[in-house]
Amino acid sequence: MLKITMKNIFFKIVIFLLFTNTALSASFNWTKVVTTIDGDTAWYYDKKSVFKVGSYRFYWQLGNYLKNYDEDKSVISHSMVNCDTYEMKWITYTGYSEHMGKGKTNFEAIMPESEPSYFVWEYFDPKTTVQGMVTEKVCNER
Repeated sequence: MLKITMKNIFFKIVIFLLFTNTALSASFNWTKVVTTIDGDTAWYYDKKSVFKVGSYRFYWQLGNYLKNYDEDKSVISHSMVNCDTYEMKWITYTGYSEHMGKGKTNFEAIMPESEPSYFVWEYFDPKTTVQGMVTEKVCNER
């Protein structure tokens, strides 16, 4: 019974966050965390969007592609992290035609709905991976 109730509460929180936060980069205040060693991508998160539920954190993050490999120059995602295990999941994912989440939307997905196989817990080492460094910053938010 408790497990069903917790799933119900979690689902309602995710829905609430999806409908109360718009993915418009103008409303975000991005804080840079790290740039990849090859200078390819800079990663940011929005401090004011960090929402805490027990050991979980929900937040918006931005990947700004400094070298262009395709039509996407940046992505904004809504993510969740388990701060006890440093595992995270992407909830939403949106690609943009310009840097810093600007320009036209090239694609958008709600991961549990469109790609359930990607909505899994994935561990990122905070000492050796870029996403782990973002996760660590988010988990250390007060």
